[in-house]
Amino acid sequence: MSATLAARARNDATLSMPPRRAGGGKRQASMSSRLMRWLGRKPGRAVIILLFTAVAAAITLNALLFQKVRHPAPILSAPSASPPPARATERRADMPAAQPQSQPAAPQG
Repeated sequence: MSATLAARARNDATLSMPPRRAGGGKRQASMSSRLMRWLGRKPGRAVIILLFTAVAAAITLNALLFQKVRHPAPILSAPSASPPPARATERRADMPAAQPQSQPAAPQG
């Protein structure tokens, strides 16, 4: 039986690993080419990730750049010792009461 195994091993020309090339092998693909290949293989997943990234960017930009006043109840900052600023109210100049116009007298007759 050992003769059969030895003969089979000599006739079968399979290698467990491909031979290495002297030039260092295959060049490493760039990050952009790997990303484009991944996007081509899984376009649905890529669209979902793109949408979630856009929503997260919009929320972050809104919170950091587009808010003009401080939040009335921030979660992460310590409470301040000073009282909150009073609301600015517009005061209107006191308007004199409207005087009723006299109605013209109806002709009698």
